[in-house]
Amino acid sequence: MNKVLHADFIYHPASIGAQYASLISLAIIATPILLQISISITIAFSVFWLIRLLMLYFNAPQLNKLALSGLSILFIFLIIVLSKSFFGQDGGISFLLMMALLKSFESKHIRDWQVLLLATLFITAGSLLFSQNIINAIWTVSCLFLVLTCLNILDGGKLSDASRYAARGMLFSLPLTIILFIAIPRLPEPLIRFMPAAESSGTVGLSDKMEPSSFNKLVEDDELVFNAIFDNNFIPKNEQLYWRTLIMPYFDGHTWHMRQPFFHDDMQQRFPKQKAIGYELLVKDWQGYIPTLDYTIEGEARRTRIFHTATAMVWRRSSQLQRYHFASVLSPRMPEQLNDRLKQSYLELPEGLNPQTISLAKSIYQDSVNNEDFIVRTLDYFKKQGFIYTLEPPLLSEYENEVDEFMFNTKQGFCGHYASAMAVMMRAAGLPSRVVTGYQGGTYDDSANFWQIRSKDAHAWAEVWLPETSEWARVDPTAVISNRSISGINDSLPQGQFIGNSLIPLSLSKLAAKTQFYWQVMVVEYDAKEQSQLFRRLGLGRVSASSVLLLIIFGGTLSIIPMLIWWRMRMRRQSHPLSDGFMLMKKRLISDVEYVNSMGPLDLMNELKLSGRLDNQLKQLIDEYIDLRFKTNKPAKKAVWTWYRKVKKYRYHQ
Repeated sequence: MNKVLHADFIYHPASIGAQYASLISLAIIATPILLQISISITIAFSVFWLIRLLMLYFNAPQLNKLALSGLSILFIFLIIVLSKSFFGQDGGISFLLMMALLKSFESKHIRDWQVLLLATLFITAGSLLFSQNIINAIWTVSCLFLVLTCLNILDGGKLSDASRYAARGMLFSLPLTIILFIAIPRLPEPLIRFMPAAESSGTVGLSDKMEPSSFNKLVEDDELVFNAIFDNNFIPKNEQLYWRTLIMPYFDGHTWHMRQPFFHDDMQQRFPKQKAIGYELLVKDWQGYIPTLDYTIEGEARRTRIFHTATAMVWRRSSQLQRYHFASVLSPRMPEQLNDRLKQSYLELPEGLNPQTISLAKSIYQDSVNNEDFIVRTLDYFKKQGFIYTLEPPLLSEYENEVDEFMFNTKQGFCGHYASAMAVMMRAAGLPSRVVTGYQGGTYDDSANFWQIRSKDAHAWAEVWLPETSEWARVDPTAVISNRSISGINDSLPQGQFIGNSLIPLSLSKLAAKTQFYWQVMVVEYDAKEQSQLFRRLGLGRVSASSVLLLIIFGGTLSIIPMLIWWRMRMRRQSHPLSDGFMLMKKRLISDVEYVNSMGPLDLMNELKLSGRLDNQLKQLIDEYIDLRFKTNKPAKKAVWTWYRKVKKYRYHQ
């Protein structure tokens, strides 16, 4: 430890073990990021890291300045070519990784490796740009422990001691970390945007186009898409949960294509008398789109926008989970006035394709009393003609007449098949229609009062515009042939088909989901609103500069207490109360005697007798010292410290 206090210590060569530890730590910390960025950068980093490891293993000489300069130019060239830019999320992180690796080639002294380890702290923080879930948070803490351990090894400590010091330092910093977390909430937007936001892929999992079979692969994934929390502990029925995301009005005979919404609308005016239900979503957007409940009428004006199609987009895209609040009317119908141009666009069908389906639709329509009766009869056709809901439908060989083949040959399909066929039949009969993609249902956690919507809940349904009432009616043919909308997708699939990981116990899966939910709500999404509520619960009143300062001062003081206790315990372990106490007595009583340092207890007693200063209390203290020092090999600590306190309290006089 004394070596560390000397400034020139950091310019000594680092031990081989410390260099290995630092280099391996760099690889471990970089691993999660290397799995996220360009594969080309990952390969380049791995190759040069391996070269540096081999140089260390074979004790190769350090690169000279010319070689380091050439390596620097090479690294910069690789970043420009492989990442296209130094800026942006991937480019910035790639630059940081390669520069840290370059530092390892230049590192020789302890100071150099210390700088490298400090750079890994920024790399650790960079991993949070890709994910802020609880697994990544635990990984971040583990990386911090690793860096602190390596720093202690560089200072000459053994691995066991270094890891103990690192753990102790992190433990002591925990109270202050919690206080600062409470005092400084998450900002709604960064103060400075020095890098463009990463293109948000999100976990919505949908696409801007829909082929009938496209949902099969999507729903086979059990990945979490978003969480929903309803206001006032409201619990909707599963069949009310239609989360609309994208509108598909264009059909080319095989694929339905999305249309970008082109104007906003005051959705509240469409439902003047119906009560809206408020809810919060924890979700990543997909190219700006986020799922909302049919039918959305209100969002956060500064952060989201609601279109005339009742779909929602965010103003600023994000690659991280965000919290949004919406209000929706739980209704199967949405009023909207359509002009002639829009009506025509919702009636278009490819000429000459699917003639059998078009003929069937016209036949059913002729036998119907009105438009609504036509919809009911069409749904009844699906129900009575032996259609099967399955994840494994047979392939459709007729590319141009896929709807005909599905309707009259295979009669097996997933939600995309049924939604597509329903929309085509409606258009064939002269009713404007469209396909809507999103999610249906979800899994409710009654202990935490939130809903989980996963990829397996992805769904497609049709909407039909009724001219007599000027409103869109939600029509879900899948619900007619299966009980998916009531009991969930797994209960509606044929025997032997199942979505999810059957190897993970259901209880463990629910626990993991609940843990991630609370982490997201209470930690990642801790904002000014949550801070205000927490301050009120703590009795600090409203959030203000004075209340925050009071929290920091009070909490900071409390956080010092564990360090003071540890320091006192350490001082007690390093002290020798018997020797220190006896020396204190000698210096206070006979400091003028030259040989005071070598004087024993009997010498002290004789000296005090001669000078007439040996009272009963002093004699008792000296006798106790003799008993503790010489009559027992290992005196009790409590007795030793009791004697030491008596020595300090004694009123000395000359």
